[in-house]
Amino acid sequence: LRRGLEGPTEHIKVFQRYQPLISRQAERDVEQFLSEEHTFAEYEKETLKYKEISRELQYDFERVIPLGVFEVNCDEATRTLVKRVEAICTQLITRMTQENQKLNQEIRKCYEKIADTALTTPASTEHLMELKKAMDDAEQKDLPVLREKMTEARQRLEFLITW
Repeated sequence: LRRGLEGPTEHIKVFQRYQPLISRQAERDVEQFLSEEHTFAEYEKETLKYKEISRELQYDFERVIPLGVFEVNCDEATRTLVKRVEAICTQLITRMTQENQKLNQEIRKCYEKIADTALTTPASTEHLMELKKAMDDAEQKDLPVLREKMTEARQRLEFLITW
């Protein structure tokens, strides 16, 4: 009988990797993570970490393990852990989407400001020269920064779409 108990006891060690999910510490960790300032790349890393855990649980984890006279059915435990991981990922992706929207709004506002300046009808030659200087400044300073931000926005969107 003792030898029969060794197998199930050994199998429990497999779950040690998922202890933060079992104890719900992972959920508290993510709440802490969400309460702090992070870059989009850090959100991606955190999200991909949990996505990998979900993949492991769904595809690499044995559902039924024969252990001598016992048979351990891990299906329900696995489903529960996957649901917890999916909830965590949903929280992270929701925050990423919100942050992405804010950043895109900032980009839009900058472009609108440039467009408003470009479409302003000058009241005098002096005003025309001021507008020309403003547009030269925008072309030299603002547009390169906005192009870089647009590239980052595209990369963020690609990540969110492929999720």
